[in-house]
Amino acid sequence: MSINVKIDLVSNNESTIIFDVDDKIILWHAIATFVDVPEDVKKQAAAKGPKLPNGDETEYQWNAQARTIEAVPLIDLIIKELLDDQAVVGDQAILALKNKYPQEYNEMISLCQYTNQIIDNMQEEKYAKNQS
Repeated sequence: MSINVKIDLVSNNESTIIFDVDDKIILWHAIATFVDVPEDVKKQAAAKGPKLPNGDETEYQWNAQARTIEAVPLIDLIIKELLDDQAVVGDQAILALKNKYPQEYNEMISLCQYTNQIIDNMQEEKYAKNQS
């Protein structure tokens, strides 16, 4: 069995990678979205700003929205697609995956780590602005 990977798109806003594992196609997709920051969180984060030269107090303004990345972890997609027993979860699922695909297991885990790094980079907007 072999693992074929096609990186379709990687950017700050959206990333898509297609995996062909054991003749099964797994589509991993991540998208950046914005969610409203709850009022209680904004109040907890409130902080006094610098004093103006005239002595007036200032407060920092907080964004009403926060950037978040929505994506299903690749390991969850792999387990769902490749394991016959869907009742197996957590560490038992990882072990079952390792037992079923001993030669490909390390590559699968490396790909999962790669997608996690993509999510981190998307969150921090590390990809070039003109990249798509």
